[in-house]
Amino acid sequence: MKILKPILLTAIILLLASMIIILLQKNKNESEDKVIRLVIPEILGAGAPFFVVDELNLLDKYIKNAKIKFVMADLGAGLNEGILAKRLDGGSINITNFLIGIDKGVPYKLASSIGYGSNTFVTNKPEIKSFSDITKNDKIAVPGLAGTSILLLRLASQKYFGTYDALDEQIIVMGPDEALLALINKSGGITVTTVDVFGKVVLNESNCCKILLNDRDLFEEELMQGYFVLSESFYNKQKELVQALLKALKDAIELIHNKDEKTLDIISNRFKIDKEHFIRHLDNGEYKFVIDSYGSIDAFANIALKSGIISSKKTLNEMIFDY
Repeated sequence: MKILKPILLTAIILLLASMIIILLQKNKNESEDKVIRLVIPEILGAGAPFFVVDELNLLDKYIKNAKIKFVMADLGAGLNEGILAKRLDGGSINITNFLIGIDKGVPYKLASSIGYGSNTFVTNKPEIKSFSDITKNDKIAVPGLAGTSILLLRLASQKYFGTYDALDEQIIVMGPDEALLALINKSGGITVTTVDVFGKVVLNESNCCKILLNDRDLFEEELMQGYFVLSESFYNKQKELVQALLKALKDAIELIHNKDEKTLDIISNRFKIDKEHFIRHLDNGEYKFVIDSYGSIDAFANIALKSGIISSKKTLNEMIFDY
């Protein structure tokens, strides 16, 4: 009997230790299950609501102990490769990179739109009073041949010159900052380029240029600067977390548009923008945050297909999760 007592005590201790290990592992797995790994750019129109959700812990209202894990990666190829390799669950991406990813078989879909930041065609040439005044002698700077700017240019070309490639021979590829300087200094023959909200502020201060065309003139709805995509496997496994995050994003967007002071502080600190400047851009529509805005995607996909950037086009219903 004396021998049995130590054996029994040892067995009980081992059993308790095993139960503790199992419980700890279960809690660890549950914790890992509630993490969503996202690539979110430091671009105001594409990233602001996510950072507001994170810093104000808005997810906790809808699901406990869940969190966003922000991962550094290239917004185009890096995001697509990360989802293919199952290192990422999703992220905020521009429409061109999304269409390219879908075309190449990346297993993701649109979970929602996020935000709009204006893209504007500007010129430094007094003779160009409207987009249709661009001549064969004008050089047009764009940051790349597979980006949003080139497709906006082709949509404008289709509208004002009858064919999407009418201005292709005049395109010069250069970075946004380089293009801005060329326009301001009237160097390199650059007479037209596209600028975002911050670029437009710089041009206004230089007093060198004028607006030709806003991207909103090409679409019935704004072309979002950021679209929220998720891998299909993550969505199918974590629908509760996805729904909670979408609700939290809606809350963040409401706080942004209501100009909540804490929210404005987060945006100002994160994106290095003066709060009053941001409010002014928000009020005049140069920034806008909205869930479920997809109206411009079809037109954009059409021009991407014509331009050879994608080889086939899916319907909008094929590209969006069916909630």
